[in-house]
Amino acid sequence: MVMHETGINWFITGNHSSKLSVNVQERPVFALDTNTAAVVSHYRAMAQLQL
Repeated sequence: MVMHETGINWFITGNHSSKLSVNVQERPVFALDTNTAAVVSHYRAMAQLQL
């Protein structure tokens, strides 16, 4: 399984007390094949915005 992720943080005041974070991920979606094994069927995007 491979999951791609990228993001950026902006420290507004120069420390961890005030920051803005943006993150984007490509997450796998699993499905069962004919042998009832979980396989990756496709990928879906997910975005996060954190204050």
